[in-house]
Amino acid sequence: MTILAKANGQIPTPPSNATVFKDVQNSAGNPGHWVLTATKQEAGGLIDGSASQDFNVPTPSLSDSAYSMDCRGAGANCLAYRHLGCTKFPDGVCSGVWNVKDDFYFLIPESSSTIQAWETDPDAYDGTHEEFPSHQLDSVTGHWRFWNMAARKWTETAKVYPSNLLKERGKYHHFQSLEVIDMNNHTYTYEDLSIDGVPVYSHLGLTYAGAPLEGNRDFNIEHQIDNSKKGESNTVFIDEQTVTVWPVK
Repeated sequence: MTILAKANGQIPTPPSNATVFKDVQNSAGNPGHWVLTATKQEAGGLIDGSASQDFNVPTPSLSDSAYSMDCRGAGANCLAYRHLGCTKFPDGVCSGVWNVKDDFYFLIPESSSTIQAWETDPDAYDGTHEEFPSHQLDSVTGHWRFWNMAARKWTETAKVYPSNLLKERGKYHHFQSLEVIDMNNHTYTYEDLSIDGVPVYSHLGLTYAGAPLEGNRDFNIEHQIDNSKKGESNTVFIDEQTVTVWPVK
């Protein structure tokens, strides 16, 4: 399997015939719609927690149409997802092997308290398996983690890529990642990640197997805020998000 060559460790520019989902932070203009849910970190459901969302937020915003997700309550996990579907793929279905570039800006406002962890990912459902190349940034350790779908757990490689991003307030950061999702062999590979144009890792080649799941073929994106066990309220703004997919030759 090969992917496009990279210059100086930077994520490659997709080809002109790539499938592009542009400005998916907006409530319109793309397939599907944003759904926001709240669950409890421990078993037993959500207690004293809630989630809310707002669209086309002008301030703070880079495009005058940011998306905001709010998570309130001790131990609440608030997940925002949007099913973009397969109809815009060249074959009209979710099959084959794809480069997936996720490109967006995010900001944590001054009003937020402590975010325990933050997760983001593009996801694929190929009819028999699910492949979730999720990134998680932990605020306690500052480590980036990788989702192992088959084992259903977060893992850290020998290189933990420390970051203090979740402790910064009032500043937009530029997130760019590249993953390879193989819907034929039910695997996914973490390739590249950069923040504000600086590579966090390049050519990582970390591959995990997907997990069995019967159902419809689909492609979606997600963002998640994980609150700590203390009572708190956290907000993340997402802006100028473009998801681009193109086949691996």
